[in-house]
Amino acid sequence: MKKWNKLGFTLTGIALLLSLAAASLLYGNSSVSASSILDALFDTRNADLTIRMILYDIRLPRVLAAIVCGAGLSVSGLLLQEALGNNLASPSVMGVTNGAGLFVLLSAILFGNSVLAKSFMSFIGAFLTIAIVFVISRYAGSAKSTLILSGVATSALMSAGINLAVVIKPDAVYDKIAFQLGSLANVHKDILTFSAVLMIIALGITILLSKGIELFPLGDDVAHELGMPVRKYRLITLILSVLFASAAVSVCGLISFVGLIVPNLVREISKAGFADKLIISAIWGSNLILAGDILAKNTMYPYELPVGMLISLLGAPFFIVLIAKKRRRG
Repeated sequence: MKKWNKLGFTLTGIALLLSLAAASLLYGNSSVSASSILDALFDTRNADLTIRMILYDIRLPRVLAAIVCGAGLSVSGLLLQEALGNNLASPSVMGVTNGAGLFVLLSAILFGNSVLAKSFMSFIGAFLTIAIVFVISRYAGSAKSTLILSGVATSALMSAGINLAVVIKPDAVYDKIAFQLGSLANVHKDILTFSAVLMIIALGITILLSKGIELFPLGDDVAHELGMPVRKYRLITLILSVLFASAAVSVCGLISFVGLIVPNLVREISKAGFADKLIISAIWGSNLILAGDILAKNTMYPYELPVGMLISLLGAPFFIVLIAKKRRRG
């Protein structure tokens, strides 16, 4: 496959992102016209109160949530794949998403709607999950396939915990189905703001560490000889990956496969260094969630599908193809 120029790939992604964001803002399930939304956007004081509420309380937070979640899950997947040296790794496959989701539910049960508690518990759940995966793989064997299988098993365990929490405390989350399948229908603006700030900080740290992370594919021995503290960098990279994934889950629920699909496509289509792949993955991850959310809102109107379900319908076959491709290469 011919590789795209990284600048062209980035600019195309930005143009598509702006187009999808505009489409999501201007067109929705309500009878409000696009011209009314534009009037409310550029002349807020004189706009109708109902239209202002639709724009600023529903559509704009939803668009921003799609961008935040898509970027966070994609970057999380990229960091996991770089740190573990395995293109099959992703937050959903390794159980990080489900682990964060379980602890988000526990936070709702124990602390109600506290934004800080939900974000902190989400991170703890994601980090605990990745720790369990490493413990299991350490005793089961050091092969890359063993690490992935350990992640799948741990993910199933965390999923069972989510189902148990929902059964025991069905009122723990406002919309159980939307949370479990991943949805942007009821975005909490305070959580969105907090998660976005966390991701921006984490993205800055990741860019600062990008020169060291680029050395992971060379192998631990070579990287160490070049002066890189390999274990320290790998641990920080995993923590950053967990932070991105947990922040996304606290906003949009359990959306799977974004962190698997986007980094692999970016790697396949564009020949770029890690810092460039980081930015490109964030942009195209946002595009994937935005496009999925537009389809989710309009495919079965007046009903709305969870965006996570649509992404899973795309991600599961992609995962199978990736496994088959990896086996052929092996």
